[in-house]
Amino acid sequence: MSTAGERPLTALQGMARLVALLFHHFAEEAEKALGPEEGRALVARAIYNMGRERGRQIRERVDAAGLEPTLENMFRFYDLPIGEAWQSQGGRVGDHFIKTYTYCPLAEVWKELGDEQRGILYCDIDIAIVEGYNPAIAIRPVKNVQRGDDRCEYEYAGPQA
Repeated sequence: MSTAGERPLTALQGMARLVALLFHHFAEEAEKALGPEEGRALVARAIYNMGRERGRQIRERVDAAGLEPTLENMFRFYDLPIGEAWQSQGGRVGDHFIKTYTYCPLAEVWKELGDEQRGILYCDIDIAIVEGYNPAIAIRPVKNVQRGDDRCEYEYAGPQA
């Protein structure tokens, strides 16, 4: 797995693609074993729990540095070097912060497999990470490439967003 389409992969993109493939097979097997509804619910709970744990771990690093649990500090102490695998940009729009992703190695795999609907379950991890990090920050998914949008976009709001 050295390329995704015409794009050479970074090491992190390669790992992200493998995580997406693992998620695809796990979610598929959960649905086969438990039925579509219960299988999807199981996968959704696992992703939510993982996200909450990641958020708590990020918060611990921010707290250990003696900093406030702001959105800026969450991104600063994030557990993945997002810029090495995802293409994104962010900025303030009024009192909200908007983060846009124009390339996601996970979504690319799910699209290749025709499995966008299961992939959307994984995207909820971003909501759970924020909840685990600082429940005072609200996150709202606005767009998702797996729903046919041209990019993924999240809106963050709250006093520490």
